[in-house]
Amino acid sequence: MLLFRLSTKKSYAKMYRAKLTTYEQALFFFNSMSSLGKPWREKKENKKCLIEKYELIKNIPPRFLGEINVKDFYSEMEYEF
Repeated sequence: MLLFRLSTKKSYAKMYRAKLTTYEQALFFFNSMSSLGKPWREKKENKKCLIEKYELIKNIPPRFLGEINVKDFYSEMEYEF
């Protein structure tokens, strides 16, 4: 039983992301790289991981994290930059 359609979930994720600053999105990215963030970055059954599915960190500009390029870790997401 589905509680929400995918389009509704993406809409809620978009509203949530709009409230986050670039620094908070960067913190979310670093958290996803830790052992605690493993469920967010794992792909299941050839589907996108949750971060890519809901585009939670798509507003991090290039070089914002220094030498770390977010696109190297989450390549299937469409970024704003």
